[in-house]
Amino acid sequence: MIIDVLSLYINLIEKLIDIVEGKKRREKVLKTPLGETLTKVETAQEHLTDAIEAIDIIRKQVILERTQLDTLLLEVENKKAQYNEASKDLKDAKQLLNKDQEKLRKVLGINSKREKIIGFISGIIASLIAALIWKFLEIIF
Repeated sequence: MIIDVLSLYINLIEKLIDIVEGKKRREKVLKTPLGETLTKVETAQEHLTDAIEAIDIIRKQVILERTQLDTLLLEVENKKAQYNEASKDLKDAKQLLNKDQEKLRKVLGINSKREKIIGFISGIIASLIAALIWKFLEIIF
């Protein structure tokens, strides 16, 4: 579609150049016979008609593309609003999930990670103390 627009634009420019060059040749046309002059005028008129048609086609394509662009911009705005709403919903859901997890841990008596680590280390220390007491009692008895 863009290639078509560009080719129409290039054709339009070529025709306009031909028209401008035709104005420069007017002096020569005045010196030629009347039949040749009329032929050249008809040719120039055809070129002008073609140029006007090309301009109309380009204008229609520009209007169509502008409409498509406006539609796409509206879709982008809608998607942006949907994204913002979904992000807010996700944030709210994460907050609720964290609150629910804390409540569930309290109800089930599940310790936090920190408490589990402290319990593990104190268990190791208690095992070492128990082993030392056992060895001490073996030596005494």
